[in-house]
Amino acid sequence: MPSLSASQLLTQLKNVSQVTQQGESLKQGQIVGGKVLKLYPQHKALIQIGGKQLNAQLEASLSANERYVFQVQSISPLLRLKVMEGEKGKALQTPTQYFKKLGISSPSKTQLDFVSNLMQKDIPFTNQDVKEALQLLEKSGGEVKVRETLLEMMSRRLPIKSSIFQAFYERNVSSSSLTSALQSIANDLKNQNGQQKSSLGYQLQQILGRSDPERPLSDVVRGTFLNGTQGEQKTSFQLLQRAGLISEELSFNQVERHSSLVFKTESSGKWAEQLLNVFQEQLSMSKGNKQLIHQFTNVLERMTGGEESNPVDTKLAQRLTQLTSALKDAGVFGSLRAMLNRTGASPSTIQAINTLIESSNPLQVLKENPSGLQQAAKSLTHLMNQQLNGEETVKLVEWLRHSLTEMGERSLPMKDEFLIKLKSFTQLSGLNYEHQLAQKGEVSQSTLKGSILQAMQDSASSPIMDRLQTVLNHLNAVPIMMQESDQSIHFNVQMPGEWFGIEQDVTMDVDGNKKENGEIDPDYCHILFYLELQSLKETIIDMKVQKRVVQLTLFTENQEIENVIQAFKPSLEKGLLELNYHLSTVRHKEIKPSQPVYAQSERQQAQTRQKGGFDLKI
Repeated sequence: MPSLSASQLLTQLKNVSQVTQQGESLKQGQIVGGKVLKLYPQHKALIQIGGKQLNAQLEASLSANERYVFQVQSISPLLRLKVMEGEKGKALQTPTQYFKKLGISSPSKTQLDFVSNLMQKDIPFTNQDVKEALQLLEKSGGEVKVRETLLEMMSRRLPIKSSIFQAFYERNVSSSSLTSALQSIANDLKNQNGQQKSSLGYQLQQILGRSDPERPLSDVVRGTFLNGTQGEQKTSFQLLQRAGLISEELSFNQVERHSSLVFKTESSGKWAEQLLNVFQEQLSMSKGNKQLIHQFTNVLERMTGGEESNPVDTKLAQRLTQLTSALKDAGVFGSLRAMLNRTGASPSTIQAINTLIESSNPLQVLKENPSGLQQAAKSLTHLMNQQLNGEETVKLVEWLRHSLTEMGERSLPMKDEFLIKLKSFTQLSGLNYEHQLAQKGEVSQSTLKGSILQAMQDSASSPIMDRLQTVLNHLNAVPIMMQESDQSIHFNVQMPGEWFGIEQDVTMDVDGNKKENGEIDPDYCHILFYLELQSLKETIIDMKVQKRVVQLTLFTENQEIENVIQAFKPSLEKGLLELNYHLSTVRHKEIKPSQPVYAQSERQQAQTRQKGGFDLKI
């Protein structure tokens, strides 16, 4: 867990970037505090609720510059608010008056303080929310940390349920880290026997990043190919052919009959390298944008595949214009250019594609450079043929995780190593366990979450039940803490530190915006990393991206690392430039509990400027 100083700093950093979108998430029937800023004719007014100013239709005449407690009557087409009434028809102003409306004549100080916080902080709530929250608060004896957790849950619009509260509390308040809880269970299982130890113990070793170094990659692949389900076998076969590890002339049956020759142990190093090549050729963008590029490639291939003298297909020409415009709006060329460059496309080919996408008259560009765009179509076709589907990606990450030790000896790029570990953790932990059950009725692969749920069901009196519940709370917190709307997205990832050779958890907090088409905007983001390192101790990395310009601030307890930071700056600049990002500043600040992170003016600017999307590849 972060120290008090680091916790205060993280809170300040998050507050700078996050502005609660009260107005966009108000619901009919909710109660919320607010201030009347301006009055307009016909009972309309400008209301401030938290950090948001909203136009609203009021049910009665009110006074400007006064605070009121409102109830939402409707949200469309115009927000309609009604002032809550207290005694004798007067406007409700205090928590005591609110409790009287609920029929509670003598509320406790704990109850009054909680509702007072809701009103003062303009947090929307319902009567049922308050009842559920007060029950949880009373069970804790009115503990301050529980009150703050409940207020945070309500500000995030989370359902007030015991299971959600436990998960949220475990992640944000409890002193137990995910790493320590996993290690504790793993140690306890050493003294147990049976199927539970076998299944859960294996999952724990995997989730802690402890792969079997003695088992070569070729054995892992062969085991999947021969012993997996029919779907896994088909996926494995297709993936191996994409990687060039199995000839496209061989059938599945031929490979199965001669598996000992195909899956040679001494070939593991080669297999790891070629599978890594496939991983590195995957476009880091949404499924929707990949589909756009697929369609663009198909149309371009058809339009450049015939004789130049052939008449142009009008429908194809219209479709090309639509697709170039869509690709330009999506802003994907930076990622596409980097990948084309990596796969060997010439600078002239890449420039031809860029010119076509940026042009307002793509048909004219096609007429002026038919041979260049014909080569561009071939390069795009090769790249898109290497893109994997969901099942293939899952299997590829699983195999690469097993080969991390082998590839480490070959200086695996840090970016690829991080992405493999992040994707591996997501798959192994079962963060989407409930989603898979709801969509498919089953979970396609064994996960830690599934093993924990099974272990808790099989042995309710087990001495490790409390620790199993702790880990489950940590895992449940990930989807709970993810907030997504039409305009923005926020999520938090916590991974065991053993994946990265450190003792405590690695925590990453990501905040960003969406574009009009619903895609994540890669031009903007705010990412916070929290680490506990052996030499630097507590370390917070604050990264902001505005219009693809990156600002990086490193907070540590060590004042003597400035030279180290500057030594890494050139390589950081180069890596970002390859992805069409530009490094603006790299700063170091000392972690101090009492000193504000940013000046007040900067904080105010942060509250009014547009928040951005994120690109995990940064």
